[in-house]
Amino acid sequence: MNPYLLEFELNERRRIMIAEADRRRLVNLYNARYPRKTDKLFLALADFLIDFGEALRRRHAKPQVVAGDFCRE
Repeated sequence: MNPYLLEFELNERRRIMIAEADRRRLVNLYNARYPRKTDKLFLALADFLIDFGEALRRRHAKPQVVAGDFCRE
């Protein structure tokens, strides 16, 4: 293949990839500044489930018991 055409094709692909990366960066910046309501809902639900799971773990965990052999003097 002609080296000039190959170089032209590589430059064109690079330009397209950079444009797509810039577009995705701008979309991510927008989404970070203005989160959707569903994202807020899922985040609140996740926080609730984590707190609920930790409360269940504390409630149903067996207390730590030290065996009598280790307490001799």
